[in-house]
Amino acid sequence: MLRGLKTEVFYPYSPQQVWRGLTERRSLATWLMDNDFEPQIGHKFQFHTHSLPGLDGVICCEVLEIDAPKRLSYTWQDSYMNQPSIVIWTLTPVDGGTQLQLEHRELSYATPQLQEVRICNQRSRSPLNPINKGETDAFFLKRLGNLNAVPQAVEAIAPSCTFSSTHIGVFQISASVIFHSLLNGGWNDKLDRQLPNVLASLF
Repeated sequence: MLRGLKTEVFYPYSPQQVWRGLTERRSLATWLMDNDFEPQIGHKFQFHTHSLPGLDGVICCEVLEIDAPKRLSYTWQDSYMNQPSIVIWTLTPVDGGTQLQLEHRELSYATPQLQEVRICNQRSRSPLNPINKGETDAFFLKRLGNLNAVPQAVEAIAPSCTFSSTHIGVFQISASVIFHSLLNGGWNDKLDRQLPNVLASLF
């Protein structure tokens, strides 16, 4: 069973142009899913998919990092996942265009690092702090909070999703048809066929 995906695609457009395809709500809806995305750190939003009949196609997300037009990351959790996964977009300028890297994966971290993580405040629903470029999974988890010590803290990230407790030191993600369909060709189809059409229509 796949636990993550990393893929790269070249587009004959500048990073600024590709960035529009990743961050403009209408463009996202055209090539990915209906959404209420805003390019603001801490913004909680949802994707809605209708591609899998009979399944709840709501995906809860929160923006973790924005470095326009270089890097974007957000949590990703549908209602069949016990804990969030993470989506990371990296845009690199190259001759003739942009190399876009997508990484969508589960998160794991070592148990000793639990002692230093910051607890998310469920009551305040305060936005997460910006995440600097190049940080590790452990640092991402510090931003998300100690989910093992305080399972309720996850609700500060995506309160409309259903959660269960985690094992010590590791994110455990239940089998999710939506998540695994994306890892098994879904993302590649969207990046190879659908996003290029959107980018071409923008300019």
